[in-house]
Amino acid sequence: MINFKIRLIWMSYGQLGMIQAGGGFFVYNVVMAENGFFPSRLLGLRKSWDSRLINDLEDSYGQEWVSKFFYFFLIFKINFIFI
Repeated sequence: MINFKIRLIWMSYGQLGMIQAGGGFFVYNVVMAENGFFPSRLLGLRKSWDSRLINDLEDSYGQEWVSKFFYFFLIFKINFIFI
């Protein structure tokens, strides 16, 4: 009986974690797409972002890339709701 309860807890939190991770990645991609960086453009962008020769990396709308905050805010908000 105890083994069943422990397994049930692990299954439920595992499922909840996967849903949170999927939601976080979805929101991250939506926010980046709204700022002009589609998911296909995000792949390989890290080298240009970390380059010391490129001071300002602009998207297709002429804006700077400043939306990492939203992904972490979403994870914090979801975890705070379940506490």
